[in-house]
Amino acid sequence: MPNMESPVKRKRDDEGSTGGGHEPSPKRQCIEATEVTIEDDIYILEYSSELRESRCDDPNEDNLKMKLDQCKVALNQITGNEEETQTVLEYAQFRILPAKRRIELQDKLNVAFSQANFAEVARFFTDLFPHASNVDRAGFKPCSIHSMRVPDSIFLEILRHMDSKFSQFGMPWEHQNETMRNYCLFEIFSPILDIFDGVFMDKAKVLMDSEVTKKRGCVKHRWIAFGSICAEYQELKFLGVDSGEQRLKMVAQMMLEADACATQNENHGFCIPVIGMFMDFNSMRALIYHPHTKTFFLSHHVPALPMDKTNMETLIIHIRQLADHIFGLLVPAYINSLDAFLARSERLTKKENNQRESTVHWRQASMLAKEALKLGREAASTFHHGVTTHYNEGELTECIRSAREVSEKAVQLLRESIAKSPKRLVNESLRKRYMDHENSFIEAEVLGLDPSRLVF
Repeated sequence: MPNMESPVKRKRDDEGSTGGGHEPSPKRQCIEATEVTIEDDIYILEYSSELRESRCDDPNEDNLKMKLDQCKVALNQITGNEEETQTVLEYAQFRILPAKRRIELQDKLNVAFSQANFAEVARFFTDLFPHASNVDRAGFKPCSIHSMRVPDSIFLEILRHMDSKFSQFGMPWEHQNETMRNYCLFEIFSPILDIFDGVFMDKAKVLMDSEVTKKRGCVKHRWIAFGSICAEYQELKFLGVDSGEQRLKMVAQMMLEADACATQNENHGFCIPVIGMFMDFNSMRALIYHPHTKTFFLSHHVPALPMDKTNMETLIIHIRQLADHIFGLLVPAYINSLDAFLARSERLTKKENNQRESTVHWRQASMLAKEALKLGREAASTFHHGVTTHYNEGELTECIRSAREVSEKAVQLLRESIAKSPKRLVNESLRKRYMDHENSFIEAEVLGLDPSRLVF
């Protein structure tokens, strides 16, 4: 088969449905998305409160069979490859037939996560080129990661975490393996995740099912927002050789994992962009999946932890750049999750004809988070402009001071937003519990008392 786009073009109709004219199943409760509202981001959508109409999950199979037979004839004329046509039709049936039939068809999709082949995986998604020779020619839509300035107080905490990790394991270039570099990477994530107090739960190293394949795949870190939505996931891939084929294989696995996250979201009635991060060599890239249109977006390269020995100044700058870009991805993931819950709350309000208290809180949280995003990006832009433009010393100092103040204000707004969120997980502080009842705990240790019988 010649190198060409997927023969099936999934076009959105006025309601945003995908190819074939079939509405999604009730699990895919997609929210109609409008144009991007913040700068030129493709991964942040302003969701309307109207949900798309879901179709009955018991279609007339005889009628569908006739339509699929007609599609088969048309596809054969386009592709000239009956095997390729049959695969596309099997996936189409898998998407629109009842659950029992889906399971039967899913058994035929022999695509394992760990053995993902880009040519096999790409045809299940929109506008990708299955026979591309490298990632940048595979048909991914381009996108940018807009960094958010991490406040100095949090960045110093990141450096403290990194110092502790380096003192235990050595510098990152001393360990050319995924495990050690993943440990170092998570020390950057941890203080940033602390900002989202009770919002994101990291379910690390989990197995997930995908709609594209029933074979299960593993991600190293997966962040669940408000206990329900898989908002973001992260993989660290170490490639010993800069091979286009290896990169395509890695991206294919990431695509299956993104689809798996979207599938789990659908099981909870949500359809939002899934943001993935992966690292190869000295850089990080974001892979953003829109399940609404089955479209993937791939970002530019962002410098990551250096693999070759370097000086401390260069390492610190790399850590700062990586932290700002990770922050710039986590906040949009948080906003997408807020808007999904807001839309569901508004839908239930309309259905029940009764104002829900949570709707107001979700709306306030969303507004505050979007303002925080705006300020965080403004701080990053102000700082970058200040250090890359020829100012006198006084102007440069003022520029840096302004960036610091704005970044702190952004985090303050973010914390106010999180406090408004109705579903965040609030765990009792162990440290506070101990400090409030220190004497009782010491007495229990001295006397050997059963901790379960302590009364405070």
